[in-house]
Amino acid sequence: MSPRPPVTLFDPLYGEISFSDPIAELLCTPAVQRLRDVRLSNIDSTSMPGIANISRYEHIIGTAYLASRAGFYGRLSQGDALALQAAALLHDTAITAFGHLVEEALQYVSALFNHEMKLSMLLQKSDAGEVGGIEMQLYLGHASGIRGWADDTFSTESDERLLSIVEAHAGRGRFGSCIAGDIDLDNLDNLTRIAFHMGLDVDRALPLRIAAGMIDSTEAEGVTFSDECAKSIKTWLDLRKTVYQRLMLSEVTSSGNSC
Repeated sequence: MSPRPPVTLFDPLYGEISFSDPIAELLCTPAVQRLRDVRLSNIDSTSMPGIANISRYEHIIGTAYLASRAGFYGRLSQGDALALQAAALLHDTAITAFGHLVEEALQYVSALFNHEMKLSMLLQKSDAGEVGGIEMQLYLGHASGIRGWADDTFSTESDERLLSIVEAHAGRGRFGSCIAGDIDLDNLDNLTRIAFHMGLDVDRALPLRIAAGMIDSTEAEGVTFSDECAKSIKTWLDLRKTVYQRLMLSEVTSSGNSC
């Protein structure tokens, strides 16, 4: 079978982007595609309609693209580069249908529930006689496709690579700070994307510059940023403050009494 050609996407924030195999194949799995119908924002805002309709699919595509633009990305082995980009693409795939609000509610029932732990269940291999197996149970009767993708992509290293992806989602391992740190790829895209859809005057290349300033990532030290990146990080932090003020102080958004 000939390899799938690069998939081109037109992202509202970054413009035309592309993913080559096997990330393009991971993009097509049911686990990733379900996020087309899951909102990024927990708030169905009437005063800021743009943020009410951003999908998590749009967000994870942006996060995976940022991973490929990290300053240290070109120095990684092929396996590590794929694991980093896969971790970025998969970081929200096990989230509940209504985002973090439902996840927080479920924690009243079980303090152990969170979407990172849910995805880690894929590391469990089902018994041969078990109907459906964990792949079907995890996504309510639909195969996620992640285990099969990992087996095809990493072969005998699939368990090790899946573990590194799950560890990154929990903020651990070499790429933990890139996915779940203080200033990580997830938040760089999330915050800037929301600001853009809010209608703020946003420098759309800002997340790309900060990602490029990630010059290293280790388990012991986390992400190291270049000195030249400091100004861009300050700009992003100021943008974050503006976004949070709009979200928290908008009476229309918080009360829903505009109609």
